[in-house]
Amino acid sequence: MIKLGGSILEDQGAISSTIGQLNFLLRNRIFKNIIIITGGGSYANFIRYIDTKLDLEDDLAHWEAIISMDKNAEDLHQKFPSTLLCENLSDLYNLIDKKSTKSNLIIFKPFNYLYESDILPHSWMITSDSIALHFSYKFQLEKCFLIKNIDGIIHINGNTIPNLTVKEFKTLKETNKFADIGENNNLLKKKTTPIDPYSLKLIERYGIPCIILNGTSSQQRIKQYFNKNSNQISTTIFPTKKN
Repeated sequence: MIKLGGSILEDQGAISSTIGQLNFLLRNRIFKNIIIITGGGSYANFIRYIDTKLDLEDDLAHWEAIISMDKNAEDLHQKFPSTLLCENLSDLYNLIDKKSTKSNLIIFKPFNYLYESDILPHSWMITSDSIALHFSYKFQLEKCFLIKNIDGIIHINGNTIPNLTVKEFKTLKETNKFADIGENNNLLKKKTTPIDPYSLKLIERYGIPCIILNGTSSQQRIKQYFNKNSNQISTTIFPTKKN
């Protein structure tokens, strides 16, 4: 399960590099299938901006933001027509059938399933990060990958933190130990953290680690992550171990 952030989707060099690396993983049989969940990007940011001005109801803002994910999924498929575009869960299960020998790079539109199941809270705390984690759990996957334009969680000393638990993440955030790496959003005029708050709850609830990788065109972090002989730069957020 791969979630592609808006900063990657809206950068032609970054998205070309990311899709190329994902296809490399398929060709080399590191994965049989890869499911992509797209972020909402500028579409979702515009809805968030409208919400700040018009005070949209939570339900409307929630569903409009997810529709923006579907729109980005369609745009991504149009740019890379060799990918498969899927919007129904039953069709997705058929595509990843273990009996099939074919490898697929699948872009999934989540609106239909999420609207019918309505399993996640209606809040701006829920982003495509949380949605990708939910689908990772639904498909009984061991990990969830978030492809963004940063190397991971950056400490104030400038180093990428390779591993930390949800509890450690919260402690570092509360004590202002994270570097100021959020992007300035011209619409919202605020900075964001690299992962949405609700994702931390889902990592704990589902017991699924979440890996943040850099998908910018100047890096090959995705391929490096799966090459033990390469310099692996990423952050993995683990569930907090229970005593």
